[in-house]
Amino acid sequence: MALRQIFCPECGNKSQADIQNNFCFCTNCGTKIILNSSVSEERNEEFSDKRDEVASGMSENNSIDYLNKKLEEVAFYYKVSRERQEAVRYEEEPVYYLKAQDLLIDISEEYPEDYRIWWELCKPIDFEHPLAGNQAFENYQLNQMYFQKAVDKAELCDKQKLIELSDGYTQKKNKAKLQAEQQRMEVEQRDREAAEKKKEEERIREEQERQEKMIEQQKLRQQKEEIRQRGISLSEEVWRALSNKDYSLIDNSYFEVLVENNQRILGILKNVSNVMYLMAYRIDMNKGNTVYLDQTLSIKFDEHGYAMKFNNTPVRIYGMNPAQNVLFISNNGCGGLCVNGKDLCQDQKYISDIMKCAKKPLLQFKRIFM
Repeated sequence: MALRQIFCPECGNKSQADIQNNFCFCTNCGTKIILNSSVSEERNEEFSDKRDEVASGMSENNSIDYLNKKLEEVAFYYKVSRERQEAVRYEEEPVYYLKAQDLLIDISEEYPEDYRIWWELCKPIDFEHPLAGNQAFENYQLNQMYFQKAVDKAELCDKQKLIELSDGYTQKKNKAKLQAEQQRMEVEQRDREAAEKKKEEERIREEQERQEKMIEQQKLRQQKEEIRQRGISLSEEVWRALSNKDYSLIDNSYFEVLVENNQRILGILKNVSNVMYLMAYRIDMNKGNTVYLDQTLSIKFDEHGYAMKFNNTPVRIYGMNPAQNVLFISNNGCGGLCVNGKDLCQDQKYISDIMKCAKKPLLQFKRIFM
């Protein structure tokens, strides 16, 4: 086998071929290349000369112009990225910044010795305006690998400039971080002050409400006491009438007492032949308001409005407070009468209906009046 360097007449690809063969194929474009032919040799020599001429003819100025145009395109993408604030909109993909980076990677393969490419590659997205205060922003840093390549390949006068620019970015970044930290602390301080102020305002409001409630309760107690005192002064006339057996003020009247098991007691006062009867009617609401006649007492009143049995023992109401369980009639201070604080109502038809529909209980209930 005798190998010789040949050039493809179509694409100019350089390769090795066995000259003992009559032909071969280009490994790049697949063109059939005739070997051992004077024409082929001439074409190969002509193309080789032409390629060398093109290579040498592609002046250094043209190569620099091409590179400068690419770097201008990179600068354009960086500018658009800044205008669109891609560094701030960190939740979105920085399209134009990445375009610039991709372009730089491409031309770095063609011009690996030009420091400007590596310098542009090392710049983070916020190089012109360092940002801080957000975790994503804090991740923006100079690419140290590309930066070191740029410094290594730069001329001595440019090395110092690159280092100063790098240090300047770091200083700006640190300053921005300090400002962001200070702003964060100020915001937290304002939030704490606002929370404390709100808490103090809430405390003052609650205290005012408590004071207002106390004043309102005091007014209600005062009103109740005034009504009670007025009722006592008005009750004396009622008491005299009742002790003299004048029952016209309370005849056919009733009051209600709630007891256990969803039942209520109607205490009915009825005058029959100048004898006052106190009757207890039990209404069972569990059975559809069924009425039972519970008990009947004949009573009289002393000069202080207390109900008495004819053996001169007081009539008590089961279930009421011990201090109030003696049946006691008084003026309610509002123009009506009450029994132990329960309104004494007059409704003759209602009382008649109750008495008509009342049943005898099958079982003895606990007496309400004792």
